[in-house]
Amino acid sequence: MWVEAIQNGLASNTLDLRLQDDQQKRPLILSFYDIVVPCGAMCSCALVDKAPEVDFSGATAATAAAKSISASEAEDETRELYTVLMIDCDAIVPETLHWLVVDVEDRQMKTGRVIHKYQPPKPLFGEHRYMVMVMQQRLEKSILVQSPSSYAFDCTAFAKEHGLEPVAVTWVSIVK
Repeated sequence: MWVEAIQNGLASNTLDLRLQDDQQKRPLILSFYDIVVPCGAMCSCALVDKAPEVDFSGATAATAAAKSISASEAEDETRELYTVLMIDCDAIVPETLHWLVVDVEDRQMKTGRVIHKYQPPKPLFGEHRYMVMVMQQRLEKSILVQSPSSYAFDCTAFAKEHGLEPVAVTWVSIVK
């Protein structure tokens, strides 16, 4: 269900990153206060007031197995780096950034470098969808970037600029 939703653009009005069906067989696991939140679940602001635990150990990039590498690149290839971000898909300004962690090594969130500190979702009105996306870093060993503006964060441009490949995604709906 979630792959089709992303491919149809339901999670974001401007997001132009598409996951292939073979890239991810299940969504990443998102939990707040040890409560696993299913993809698309409705949550209260109180539940999401601290950064979630993110488990994407079951996600695999489609190109990982098919990639041909030289012997000198083999050592670098064993160190997988990921970027994890959270955006508000329904903010007045599209793709408002709520969280950005880069250089997550070997799928262990605690190894990542926080670029944009977690800002708990607090929609001013109605229901908002908050998308959490995991992307594998392809071009750089480490992403060197200052904390971007929260407003009008361009997820697609950021991914292209830093050679990021989408690996896993989920979202939650938050009501005021």
